[in-house]
Amino acid sequence: MNLVNILEQGAGELCITLSPVQIEKFFSYFDLIKKWNKKINLTSITDDNEIVVKHFLDSLTVSDLIKDGSNVLDIGTGAGFPGIPLAIVRESLKFTVLDSKEKKIFFINEVIRELEIQNVKTAASRAEDSNNTISRSHFDYVITRAVGDIDVVLNMSAPYIKASGKIVLMRGKEGKFEWKSYENRNFELLELKELKLPGTDFMRVLLLLKQK
Repeated sequence: MNLVNILEQGAGELCITLSPVQIEKFFSYFDLIKKWNKKINLTSITDDNEIVVKHFLDSLTVSDLIKDGSNVLDIGTGAGFPGIPLAIVRESLKFTVLDSKEKKIFFINEVIRELEIQNVKTAASRAEDSNNTISRSHFDYVITRAVGDIDVVLNMSAPYIKASGKIVLMRGKEGKFEWKSYENRNFELLELKELKLPGTDFMRVLLLLKQK
């Protein structure tokens, strides 16, 4: 199966239908990742199939948890995951993608320019830095993708969400057990999803939370 089919079929399994324009953007993004990864360390995943599945499709697993028109903060975005893939398929969403590595944010800015993405802004800073320029109590959703312990991630994310805002944690196969052992119950679990990435045995656990 070629890469386009892997992307289309995998997205279909996630109930997402990709347009020809969206597919073209994904593979322009793919080409930029391959090119830039030779110069700077964007991602340790270099296999073509794995880029499509473990980066692109993995990013799309959270799509149905986010309501149209929302402001979303992607903390620790790295090479743009999950923010850029979500921005490609969900044009009504407004993203701010945050990473502490300026080189990675420089790369994402190039992706935004090349793909003509209109709904993503970038910030090179640490989420825990109280002096950064990211608006507090502003976002409808904060997303983190397997970044640190749950208590650390929640404490880092909470200042950025509105009173009605939600936090989406993208965890590995132990995510359900990590949540059960989490002691600080200032957050309520709204939804827990477990799924295998299309065509793999890799288990992704998604936690949708809100503050009590």
